Amino acid sequence: MNAQRPSPTWRAGLAALLALPTLAAAMRFDEHVEREFLWHQAETQVASATTEADFLRAAETYRAVVRAGGGNGPLFYNMGVALLNAGMYDEALRALIRAERHMGSSPDIRRNMRLALARERDPADVFLPWQRLFLFWHCGLGFRTRAGLAVGAFAGFWLAMSLMAFGLRARPVRLLRALSATLFILYVSSVAASLLHERRDELRDRMRISVSEGFDT
Repeated sequence: MNAQRPSPTWRAGLAALLALPTLAAAMRFDEHVEREFLWHQAETQVASATTEADFLRAAETYRAVVRAGGGNGPLFYNMGVALLNAGMYDEALRALIRAERHMGSSPDIRRNMRLALARERDPADVFLPWQRLFLFWHCGLGFRTRAGLAVGAFAGFWLAMSLMAFGLRARPVRLLRALSATLFILYVSSVAASLLHERRDELRDRMRISVSEGFDT
């Protein structure tokens, strides 16, 4: 008895299915190459910039990297500095805030934030919002660090609960439970706020692009 051969349609469908991972990998590779190209282009533009228009052109190239899926702390920092040199103070401040959101605060970020807030004034006379002193656990740490602390606090809480379930109710175990619960609430709320703010900034960028394209048409 002869075995039935698969139909040409079935073979074509199987070949397409097997090719999907290769196509996906190729698309990711192309996106990576595009981001790398744009990143180096922006770096070259910044290095040779001498006017506000030059710095603005570099900032737009950094923004293209973000649109290509390459948003990260160093990129937003470089974009913020380019916008600062272009005289786009409000946009520079937003980019620097996003840089801090991704990789945590640093003296360079805070200094450039003051420059953006000062505009044409002496930055020595400008101070960052006082609320940041009480939110050091939020502003001072990058997104991944805060997410890791939230996961660690969650694990610590359930470790304490497990120990208490086995009858270990000593003071250190209760302190571990209380501290872990507090840290978990703090850092989960911090991560959630960062995600919401980053989503808002992404939508603002898309709206800005849509408006600019509408004027170009």
